[in-house]
Amino acid sequence: MHVLRIWALPVALLTAASCATHPAPRSHAREAFSARFLAHFNPSKGELPEGLALTAEAAYLSFAPSAQVIKVDLNNGAISPFGQLPVPIPKKGFVTGIAVAGTGEFYVGLASFTPEIQAGVYRLPKTGGAASLFASDPAMPSPTRWLLTARALCG
Repeated sequence: MHVLRIWALPVALLTAASCATHPAPRSHAREAFSARFLAHFNPSKGELPEGLALTAEAAYLSFAPSAQVIKVDLNNGAISPFGQLPVPIPKKGFVTGIAVAGTGEFYVGLASFTPEIQAGVYRLPKTGGAASLFASDPAMPSPTRWLLTARALCG
């Protein structure tokens, strides 16, 4: 399965040289690697990363309060907007995480505790842009710990 785990991310994105896309073989697991800060975010501007998905070229982060997804180039740290989900009402919703499928599409969880904003898992095209609702259920106001299945991964 080509799904990355979803976890909370500190305010600075820390990368390790090629570890994200090329894990070391077991025999080299104890070798040291160099790490560097690739991008910094400003929490006072709502730049609070909640999810992280990696491809060979970029890191994709979802910001919890703004429901914005950004792309960080792994080579030079350039940050660019990538996608947008419906913006939750302040203190009544937030983004819960992001995953990338084998098809290159992205799936982002959105929690919402008001009927004005639909909670669920949203799909972003591999080229970015506006997200569309992929899955929702009234019993799922806060989609967390969800997993992409083979059907979602392969289309």
